[in-house]
Amino acid sequence: MPKDKKLHILFLSSWYPNQEAPLDGNFVLKHAEAVAHFARVSFLHVSSLPLTNKAELDLQATIHFYESQVLPRKGLRKIFLVLQKLWRYSQHYRQVCREQGKPDVIHANVAYPSGLYALFFKLFTRSPYLITEHWTGYLPEKNTPLSPFQKTMTKWVLRKASFICPVSGYLARSMRNQDLNGCYQVVPNVVDTDLYLPKHKEDHPEKLRLIHISTLNNRQKNSEGLFRAMEALQNEGVDFELLVVTCNSDRYWQKNLKGTPLEDVVSFRYALKPKEVALALHQSDVLLLFSNYETFGVVIAEAFAAGIPVISTASGPAKELIAPERGILIPIGDEKALVKAIKDFPSQKTRFQADKIQTYAREHFSFQAVGQQYMDLYSQMLKPIPCSKK
Repeated sequence: MPKDKKLHILFLSSWYPNQEAPLDGNFVLKHAEAVAHFARVSFLHVSSLPLTNKAELDLQATIHFYESQVLPRKGLRKIFLVLQKLWRYSQHYRQVCREQGKPDVIHANVAYPSGLYALFFKLFTRSPYLITEHWTGYLPEKNTPLSPFQKTMTKWVLRKASFICPVSGYLARSMRNQDLNGCYQVVPNVVDTDLYLPKHKEDHPEKLRLIHISTLNNRQKNSEGLFRAMEALQNEGVDFELLVVTCNSDRYWQKNLKGTPLEDVVSFRYALKPKEVALALHQSDVLLLFSNYETFGVVIAEAFAAGIPVISTASGPAKELIAPERGILIPIGDEKALVKAIKDFPSQKTRFQADKIQTYAREHFSFQAVGQQYMDLYSQMLKPIPCSKK
């Protein structure tokens, strides 16, 4: 058992990398890395899906993983799987205590169902917990209905949490509007700003280099509207190239654009590693984001870390992040506005100063900045300081 005096934080998460979705929970792991720069971190997870090899994650800080797979049994009701997982969580918790010491704070991610396990541990170990929330289902644009049981459990979990930490103010407001009460404190997502080199001024007036990074899920990312706007931009004679970085492995859009004029100006790259994403952004002029809704928009923070501005629809989080010196906001779904913003961009480039954009990213989204925010909250949780329900 470690003898240092650093706080010991136990992470739980409803989302977690697995063989079917290796990027599931990647934002959560970044938060754990940020905290691990200041504290000892254990990560406990029980999954019904095949797990991935954590040695391949290229983590920048030490995290102790405790994980196992519980297979659902045919013919048994879902409640038995939940109870089986709870038993396995209890076993792993005892292992964590033996090997790392009792956690000072439990940090759950995505309230349902991981918050239930955090509440269980609080009831039996008196360790306080907070919840970090990423789920788009709370947003009015998506409005994913919760079952009565899920809604009741989520309210209970959030009410008992020391803090609720949505990744954006917009997500916090959306949750409050659903009568999910508690002590809210916004903490943003994390970007490994150390991956990004200083952005030097480059002049290449012959071609505008655009980049789009997303899952290409049409309902959220409006990929159809994005490519229609690119077609209109091409028809107006603008000289540009668009790099699309995505984890969407079916290559639908690459196949769909084959044989069209856009094939000559749009290229695709798939499942890039963080260092490769950083290099692609560094070599681009501006990031395009045409989403209908977001809970945060981590690609905006990544673009800022690379020192490039963003042209984005005015979704709630984008309005919080993009000031005039860091990008251009356009109405949601307005393809003509997107085309105009791209055409006007070269004449406005001088207002976007790469060094100031990168400084903003380091001060708000780096491991150090986000990790320190959580450390401040953990300290408050361990002192008898009441939280105002704000």
